[in-house]
Amino acid sequence: MNGQSLMEKFSGFLEKYLMPIGDKISGQKHLKAVRDGMMAIVPLTIIGGLFLVIAAPPVSADVFAWSPKVQGMLLLPYTMTMAIMSIFATMAIAYSLAEQYNLNKLNSSIITGIVFLLLCAPAQTIIPTGAEKGMSVLAATYLDAKGLFTGIIIAIGVVEIIKFLKVKKITIKMPDGVPPAVSASFDSIIPLAVSIIVFYGISVILQANFGLSVPQVINKLLTPALNASDSLPFILFAILMMKLFWLLGIHGASIMSGLVTPIMTANLMTNAALSAGGESPVKIFTSVFMSCYAINNIAPAVLSMRSKSAHLKAIGKVAILPAIFNIGEPLVFGLPYVLNPILAIPFLLTPVINISLAYFAVSTGLVGKAIIEPPFTTPGPLYAFLATVDYKAIILWLVLLTISFITFYPFFKIYDKELLKKEQEEAATLEA
Repeated sequence: MNGQSLMEKFSGFLEKYLMPIGDKISGQKHLKAVRDGMMAIVPLTIIGGLFLVIAAPPVSADVFAWSPKVQGMLLLPYTMTMAIMSIFATMAIAYSLAEQYNLNKLNSSIITGIVFLLLCAPAQTIIPTGAEKGMSVLAATYLDAKGLFTGIIIAIGVVEIIKFLKVKKITIKMPDGVPPAVSASFDSIIPLAVSIIVFYGISVILQANFGLSVPQVINKLLTPALNASDSLPFILFAILMMKLFWLLGIHGASIMSGLVTPIMTANLMTNAALSAGGESPVKIFTSVFMSCYAINNIAPAVLSMRSKSAHLKAIGKVAILPAIFNIGEPLVFGLPYVLNPILAIPFLLTPVINISLAYFAVSTGLVGKAIIEPPFTTPGPLYAFLATVDYKAIILWLVLLTISFITFYPFFKIYDKELLKKEQEEAATLEA
């Protein structure tokens, strides 16, 4: 009865205080669009990061170095993917939000891209040394991480303008018989004009009165919050919220990604840009840091296999391979962690301990910071090395894995004993 009472109290607490928060976050269209848009550009971080490591290998220049020409060629895929990722993220977010509003997705994405370039990469005329004529170029200053949050605001703002115009039926009506493709192209004329007038008007006012561009203003306003987001308390808050949602049976990473993924991605882009320029990365809070060092899957999978309970043994055999490849759903719903007051303790405690130790190791320079994002299914030690290009990350990962075993072990013994007792009672009942 006590165990059942504890279970009911634990379940009631989570459902009362966390479920409403999770429902609101998961149903918020703008956060969902940001989440889906950021997920769409993950391949760019993987491929761009791969070429970055190849172009700038983690060895001394005295040992090996590409010629400037070859290095420039190898860096080009990085430059055209990860280094200008804000434009792709902006258009992807607009596409996702337009899809939720049942708007023309392609038109919304294109209009958003135009407005983003107008504000963040306006064309400039330069005259190369020795040339007689000038040439137009796009300023790339805000196409990287520095333009990401501006892009998010532009994407949401432009799509909301398009939605407003559609609701108010402010559009160019074409005669009957005009092909749908032609009619759709004319539908974007007024939204494009209004979006340019609104956003470019704001840009002109800011530059005329303060001498600042839109991305400069936004970055200045967000700098204190972004600096705070790279702190240990914020990181622990983010990881605990993810884990608490998982305890409700809700995909915690999916819920929180709309809030934290832009920050983590911007930090990773910043580190990659610094590394490409021969400087040391400065940001800690990245998706790699969260995924790599929390380590919540392998230890419970192995402990399950070595348990006496038939249920835990079966789950362990099923979960061990996915756990090696950083997939934890078989454990979350199989053990389960969901609404389980016994395993909830190590499920929450392990990432707190591991993330705290990892933060100390990375912030003090004992282990390198992440500069690329390998595929998330890459096994832990290899994932840690590829992300940081630092062999000490493997040592840190192994230390944290050991701590995970120590943290989970006593709670697994209690849970295993409880399940084994129930299985024996059920077997005795069947025999009777």
